[in-house]
Amino acid sequence: MLFETVYIEHPVNLLQDYIGNFFKTLEDIDENIKQFDVNLCDENFRMYINRAPKLKKHLSDFFKVFIKLTSEERKHVCNAFCCCNKIQDQVENNEACFILSDLPAKIRKATKQLFVYMYETTLNSVGHIKDHYQNFHEAIPLKVCPFCGIEKFLHYEDYKQDYDHYLCKDIYPLAAVNMQNLIPMGRDCNSIYKKKKDVLHKEDGSRRKAFYPFQLNGTSIEVKLNGSSCPTVNNRKGNWYISFVPDIEEVHTWDDIFQIRNRYRKYIFEEEYDSWLTRFIKTARNFSNNNGPWTEEAVKMALDKYINTLDQDDITKYHDNTFLENSLFRFIRDEADSKTIKAIAKMIMG
Repeated sequence: MLFETVYIEHPVNLLQDYIGNFFKTLEDIDENIKQFDVNLCDENFRMYINRAPKLKKHLSDFFKVFIKLTSEERKHVCNAFCCCNKIQDQVENNEACFILSDLPAKIRKATKQLFVYMYETTLNSVGHIKDHYQNFHEAIPLKVCPFCGIEKFLHYEDYKQDYDHYLCKDIYPLAAVNMQNLIPMGRDCNSIYKKKKDVLHKEDGSRRKAFYPFQLNGTSIEVKLNGSSCPTVNNRKGNWYISFVPDIEEVHTWDDIFQIRNRYRKYIFEEEYDSWLTRFIKTARNFSNNNGPWTEEAVKMALDKYINTLDQDDITKYHDNTFLENSLFRFIRDEADSKTIKAIAKMIMG
């Protein structure tokens, strides 16, 4: 993940508090209570329950199954809810992880139905998601997806951006209404690449670390192109080998979930190289070269000057993929072979 996103204080966050307090009540529930009663819930939550028969039914169905579980099973369900909603601890692998299939078989269906219904219906009753997105859009300094850095966010007057369940609701339904788990995300990142991938587990089922979107702990990712080769007459796309610094597990998870390397290669370096190089050549012609020849050294000096124009602060460098253009020209300056530099010199001279 390239930069932190912003957590918005908003009424929509209250649903997580309501359901959290309900689970706290369930921890010490009197076993003599056999039927769901709205008084088991917060007073403010009751207002929404009494206005929504389907919500009441889902709560009732869940409660009927829950109360029939053994004492140990009930503790397990409540503990699973508590752990699943420590989103930061989950993604940093500091907390036990519970997927839907870890719950007692009897309660899985009722659990998923309750939380999916609350996400799809109740959440927007407690606080309007469109209003939340407007507040979010106005609060973020950069209107770009923080997961890829290349997708622009939609303006709130046009459409609400996709909200992704960072922990997939089909796998972790207990966190389905937690706004720390509902992150505005670019459409491609959400619908094409992430889909229903499990952020917390590798394909072999082992745990892995991921970025917590609201706090990156100072991590700043640098894109490297070591070992790449620029396009030529015989290879119009070039060969791009993309790596990331730092080389840590969170970065590997990020790349795996969002297919960042492949996207940067196909949609940025292969498609933008010619236009970026043309822009550099036009700019280089305006740099003073004392009317001397465009030697390799002169080209590298021009690259230095051009890179300085691309070195921007942590916000503006993500405008128009500037951070990736910067990586490209640093690679050309520092690692491109003599043949490439001479070819660029020839283009500058026209």
